[in-house]
Order: sequence, then structure tokens, then C-alpha cells
Amino acid sequence: MSAGSEKWSQGLENSNMKAQGQLLEFLESPDWLFQEIHGPSMQYLFAHVSSSTYRDSSFLDHRMSPVPTEVKGAAFQVVNRLLKRDTRPANYIFHSAFCCSTLFCNCLQAVSDSLVMNEPSVLGHLADALAHAQNSGNFRRQNWHKILDPGLRLLEKTYPGQRGVIIKPANSANNMMEDILQLRPSKTLFMYGSLRDFLLSNLKSPDESRHMVPLFLKRLLPLADYREKLQLIDFQGLEHLQQCAVLWHTQLYHFSGLAAENESVRCLAASDFLQQPNPLVRRALD
Repeated sequence: MSAGSEKWSQGLENSNMKAQGQLLEFLESPDWLFQEIHGPSMQYLFAHVSSSTYRDSSFLDHRMSPVPTEVKGAAFQVVNRLLKRDTRPANYIFHSAFCCSTLFCNCLQAVSDSLVMNEPSVLGHLADALAHAQNSGNFRRQNWHKILDPGLRLLEKTYPGQRGVIIKPANSANNMMEDILQLRPSKTLFMYGSLRDFLLSNLKSPDESRHMVPLFLKRLLPLADYREKLQLIDFQGLEHLQQCAVLWHTQLYHFSGLAAENESVRCLAASDFLQQPNPLVRRALD
């Protein structure tokens, strides 16, 4: 081998080792937050953050503080091949919205030795993808699980000394709760507020609410078999606040049913949390 060829070969080897090291960081370090599945390029996208990002951000989406300036991708096939299969499943806090779930997670952040993640954007993207696939007419849950499972594992990274991960998805991801419990069995909490608070909160943002509530109803009604029980043929014909009330009750009906069937799922009323915050936070997901 000539000196030039040897130098080129050594450079290629160093480059490959650097790329391998970067990839292992994506898979093992929370400093690379799994942010999105990019279908066109067939890559997982990771945003460079720090431990303070998790602590200081109310939500791990476009409202992150500070906003990440570095995003890198890694190919599906490569990541899936190297992804660890022995990670500890995250615990989850699902919620009805407008129920102090963000406050609850902020309290957990202060007392827990786990990494607490508030509404990572990728779970919202996955929930949208699930809804789209189910509406396409050729949905196969086995194929869907092949997408969701590595996505969940990529969120299960911890810093040294941390016991595990606690994730609060946005309520738009409530349609994935059963799939998550099936793929990554873990302790799960469902928080909810009163119907009155839910209605009043929706009235504070009427335009957003009128857009989002029908979308969430379309996702959740089939899961709870609620449409048949109400003999509700067309929820779009309901007034806005009627739709909000049906959404609130659908969520409680669905998740209380899951809790009755699964010992690892518990429900928590916001009023109970606000009356006894310290003991309930410390007992959360124990």
C-alpha cells in the first residue's frame, strides 16, 4: 500500500470511528434529545440540549429553553441495529389537559432522582402519524409497533446517577397509551381535572379549542367504544362546549377502564393533588 493510500485509509478509519462515537452519543446521552422521525430522509433527528434544558423547559417542543441550535440525523437502519434492548421502560403521566399536570411534573423534577420530560415533541409527531395511518384504510398495528418501539426506547436515556425516566406526553398523544403499555410496560398515571375547569380553560382559547377538540375526539372515540355507548353518530353536529364535555368524559371513561384492567395504571384528580401535593408527588409512580 502506498503512503498516500495508507494515509487515506487511516483517515477513513478515523472518520468512521468518529461517526460511530457520535452515533453512540445519540443512543446513550440525554444531551441528544430525540426530536423527530424524518420520513423523507429515513432518519431520526436529535437536538443537542443540556441537563438544564430538561429542568428549565416547561415543554420539550418549540418552547424549549434555550431553543436548540444543533440538530443532527442518524439513519433508521443504523440506529435500530445498535439500539439497546435492555433499557428500563419510562414511566408515563398522561392527562386530560388543564389539570395541573405540568405543575405536577415540575414538582417531580424537584424531588425525583429520575429524568422528567415534559411533552417531548416527538410523541406528538408519533400520535399524529398513528391517527393518519388509522385513517388511511390499510393500518397494521404490527407495522406501527415497529415504528413506535424504537422511538420510545430513544427517550429512555438517563444521566449518570438517575434512576429512570418519567415522561408526560401532550394530551394529543393519549391515543398511544395502550400501545405504549403493550410495548414498554411501566407504571402509568392519568391526571384529570374537573369538567368545569376543562370547559372554562377551553373557553379561554376558543379558536385553538374549536380546531383541536374535534381532532382529539376523532382519535379517542373509537378507542373507548364511546360513540356506540352514546349512540353518537356525528359529534361534529354538537355545539363547541358539548364537544368539549364529550372529550373530557371520553378521556376519563377510557383511562379509568384501563386502570381497572391494569394494576400499573392509576388515576389522579387534580383536586387531590392540590390538596396534598407533597405526599402525592412523592408517591407518584412508586
